Amino acid sequence: MINIDEIINYLRENHTEISIELKPGASAELIMQVEEIYKLKLPDDVRKFYEFTNGFELLDDHIFNIISLEDIIDNKTQYNDAYINIAEYLIYSDVWSLIIDPADHNNYQITNSDHTNNKEITLTKSLADFLHHFIIGGLFEKEGLYHWYNELLVEKLTSSPGNLAGTFYFEELFRITGRGPVMSGQITSGKLSASNLFWFENDDYKTIIDIESIELGRNAKGGFVGLMLSKYIHHSTEKKIKKLRGSTINIYRFN
Repeated sequence: MINIDEIINYLRENHTEISIELKPGASAELIMQVEEIYKLKLPDDVRKFYEFTNGFELLDDHIFNIISLEDIIDNKTQYNDAYINIAEYLIYSDVWSLIIDPADHNNYQITNSDHTNNKEITLTKSLADFLHHFIIGGLFEKEGLYHWYNELLVEKLTSSPGNLAGTFYFEELFRITGRGPVMSGQITSGKLSASNLFWFENDDYKTIIDIESIELGRNAKGGFVGLMLSKYIHHSTEKKIKKLRGSTINIYRFN
């Protein structure tokens, strides 16, 4: 697995090419202030990263930041954040949180959750791993943060059949990889029934759908359109639908 030194070296040499603006490294005093206000010791690799750069900004249309320690302090004093939010997208429309074990500061998780229903997914126990996914895939491309989130969500759902029935909302299931996330306004909220869940896969997307309840399709740019897939699908264990707007669709039934 990639380590934090490799990430730091890569950012030092390539940050301009990948449109990242690095900030000057944080002082020992600032790091200590964060630890005092959160009553936690920062993991060694997190400390090393912030000593290198006190957060960074993505300089393109996607407003993504690794949050500075000053802002992390403000988030605690102003909003009493329970966890340390280390990354945010679109002015805190989405956040990634650092959850540290008080008994072992190097035992931590980086999590992401849907704001609609607060279903939390643990992405990794490594800051280097988190940053590596962002570097290779950004937010929306393959292996990027949302693609990664969706893969782990599918794994969580399919590995625990008891979690399928009526517990996840459409907004959670359709945070997918691609050129942009599906906006919640395009999807009708509603709870899922375990007997109607299907796995949906093509060249660009992997997700789960409730085939009886949702209009789902794909346009040439990779976004979803209101095309009813259910009229193509019968309730069998597995169906393969070919040439649907140029895509191959595999549908798997979970009971």
